[in-house]
Amino acid sequence: MKKLMTGASAAVLGALALTGTAMAADAYKPIMSTNTVVFEDPGFVWEGMYYGFEKGIWLDDSFQFNGVVGTNFMLGDNVLAGLEGNLGFLTDFSDYVIFGEVDGRLGVLISNDAQIYGVGSLGYLNSDTYYGVGGGIQFAASDNMSIRLEAQGLGELGSSISETRVTAGFLWHAN
Repeated sequence: MKKLMTGASAAVLGALALTGTAMAADAYKPIMSTNTVVFEDPGFVWEGMYYGFEKGIWLDDSFQFNGVVGTNFMLGDNVLAGLEGNLGFLTDFSDYVIFGEVDGRLGVLISNDAQIYGVGSLGYLNSDTYYGVGGGIQFAASDNMSIRLEAQGLGELGSSISETRVTAGFLWHAN
C-alpha cells in the first residue's frame, strides 16, 4: 500500500509539474498587433508667408531685379491662392527705373512639391501704371525654399499687351 501511495503521489506530482510547465509556457505569448504605424511625408507646406528675390529679362533687353514678399492660402486640397508684393528696379545697365507691383495668384498643386499657377499683376513703373497676365511653375527645393519660373505679358492700363518678361525666383517660406 505504501508503494501504491508513493506511486500515486509521484504520478500526481508529475502531472502537476507537467501542467505547471505547460501553463508557464502558455502564459508567455507574444502579442501580435495588426496596427501598423505609417508615416507619410506631407510634402511641402505652400500655405503661409514667404519672401525672396527674382531676376528676370524683359524682351526689350531690360533686366529686372526685385524683392518679393507674399502669402499663400489653401482653398481646397489642391487649390492655392496668393497675394504678393514686389519692389525692384529695371535696367539696361546704362540707366535704371524703380518699379512696384502687386500680384494675385491662383494655382493648382500638381504634386506635394510642385504647383502651376496663373498670375495677374498691377504695377507702377516710371510714371506709368501697367498690368500683367501670365503664369508659372514653382517647385520645392528644400523644406522651406522654393524656386519658380514665370512668364507675363505686360501692357499699360487701357492698352493691349506690348511687352513680355520672364523671371526666375528663389523664395523662403516661413512655415
